Amino acid sequence: MKISKLFLLGMLLVALCATAPIMAAQIGMAKETEIQIGDPDHPVDVYWIGQTIHYTLEVENTSSTQSMVIDISDIEPGGTPTVLLEDNITLSPGETWNSDYDYVVAAGDVVPHPIIPGVNIVINTLLATGLQGGIEVVNVNVTKTVQAVNPVIHIEKATNGADADDPTGPLIPVGGAVTWTYVVTNTGDVPLTGIVVTDDQGGVTPAYVSGDDGDNILQVTETWIYQATGTAAAGQYANIGTATGHYYGRTVNDTDPSHYFGANPVIHIEKATNGDDADLPTGPEISVGGAVTWTYVVTNPGNVPLTGIVVTDDQVGVTPAYVSGDDGDNILQVTETWIYQASGTAVEGQYANIGTATGHYDDTTVNDTDPSHYIGTLDNPGIDIEKATNGEDADGPYGPFIMVGDTVTWTYVVTNTGTGDVPLTSVVVIDDNGTPLDDTDDIYPTYISGDGGVIGVLEVGEIWLYEATGTAAAGQYENIACVDALYEQESVGDCDPSHYYGVVCYSETAFGLNDSLSPACLIDLDHKANIWGWTHGPIAAGGTYTFGLWAGAAHCETDNGTYAGTVTIHYTGAGADITYNLEPDFEIVEEHVYIGSTELPQVTKGKKTVPTVAPGQYYITNGLTGNIYIIYHCVVEWCDYPVELVQ
Repeated sequence: MKISKLFLLGMLLVALCATAPIMAAQIGMAKETEIQIGDPDHPVDVYWIGQTIHYTLEVENTSSTQSMVIDISDIEPGGTPTVLLEDNITLSPGETWNSDYDYVVAAGDVVPHPIIPGVNIVINTLLATGLQGGIEVVNVNVTKTVQAVNPVIHIEKATNGADADDPTGPLIPVGGAVTWTYVVTNTGDVPLTGIVVTDDQGGVTPAYVSGDDGDNILQVTETWIYQATGTAAAGQYANIGTATGHYYGRTVNDTDPSHYFGANPVIHIEKATNGDDADLPTGPEISVGGAVTWTYVVTNPGNVPLTGIVVTDDQVGVTPAYVSGDDGDNILQVTETWIYQASGTAVEGQYANIGTATGHYDDTTVNDTDPSHYIGTLDNPGIDIEKATNGEDADGPYGPFIMVGDTVTWTYVVTNTGTGDVPLTSVVVIDDNGTPLDDTDDIYPTYISGDGGVIGVLEVGEIWLYEATGTAAAGQYENIACVDALYEQESVGDCDPSHYYGVVCYSETAFGLNDSLSPACLIDLDHKANIWGWTHGPIAAGGTYTFGLWAGAAHCETDNGTYAGTVTIHYTGAGADITYNLEPDFEIVEEHVYIGSTELPQVTKGKKTVPTVAPGQYYITNGLTGNIYIIYHCVVEWCDYPVELVQ
């Protein structure tokens, strides 16, 4: 066995110590007494495999007159070979040499004790050779013997009786019972105490079952059994059991994994009628006598393969047939999708049938169902047109209000509303342009979009969009659009009206008039005046006066104008308070007020002061007393909405 350094010599004193010296040799002297290995009263010098022994070596030249050169060798078990550890160490007479060395206990160095059964030992032997003048004059062996122990614990874990160290382990149905068994043995050569068995998964707690002789010590001849139970979860499962024991201050442990696979057999079916996943009525419309194709898509959403797959339908005469999806082994794998189909002829009215898929895993049978529907219809052609004006479905008046001269956009939505297999051809859309008795000005709207199937054929449910534009005229407007089409030789059609109201707006000059306040027409006061209107006065200052507003009353004739409401003026001496009561839809956008002491406003032209009728030169004079004159002028705007809307 190898140690890092070891020394002996003759004519020398040699000592080899571990922890405390247990062995000594001295040339010419008796060897020191050893502690007896295996002595229960002296549990020292016990080492286990892999532990490090720390040695102290002391070599003394006991000669009083001669120096000596020494070599130190390690003698392997069996006496050979020897390994030179140190050489050419020169010691003077009486000189001592020391060194520390480590040795790791190796299993291959362990041998049985020659006397004590069941006890193993490790023997370290050193040879010290003394040389003088290159000639060997002495050699001495020093041996250190220690007890070697090998504390080892072993655990074997099983799941439902299977030693499933590797996945997948046993297949257990989801929700099924799982029993883990932990077999703990002592595979070393010394008894173990403080045995604990654990599992790395929460909720799994191994409990002692049997094996101990009652002393709570795991002897090398004993096998202890532990168990834990649980319920299988879906999918791959793994847990690890750990056994722990102790020998004096040394802790030993061992682990063992185990596995199971939680089998979750599931089958799923999706049924469609003519490509429509019609779980609820009515499902697709199919002409009576038309072809019906039912498709059954079968998948495995579980985690184990299924065998014995059967697909059926609850309606007599509907027999699903396998089409595709299997890889050839007749096993529905979790990655596969199997397709089945059945066909029939549509009958009149609401129809429903249910597909069922069945499969097997071991002794478990799984199934799933899915309904589907259609409604069998007799062929009945139909067409619909929906017309809108500027986006408004204005079937009745007034429709949207559009300013005269603005663009009007009409949209026409044409739909095949027939039932059964009734495609329409020769589709024509015509708008009467508001003149139902004159077809010379009819509008033919422009096709925009929607023909997505056979070009020129309006399929059932298909929607075509058309558009036309015009310019808004004054007043209430109505035009009617009609669509005509053919189903085989049968003509079908539909019409839809739409409306708008063309609004005219006005802006006019307006003057206030109160016949009780001595009005005078501006034209009469100044024949050169190019503006009509009225001045009122003389009026007592400080009063409140109400005037009717007349717009566009040319030549001061109210019959020529439009009544716009009233304006009330209260002269305060420091300006005027003005309030309004206008007719519906009228708005004042500009106003001018004259309050002064003369019949007309006065302006300076050169060195003269002259009267004026121009509204832009009106003003209010503050601080007036006695008689005053008032002219009220404004600009009003209004639109001619229908009378019933503005009242």
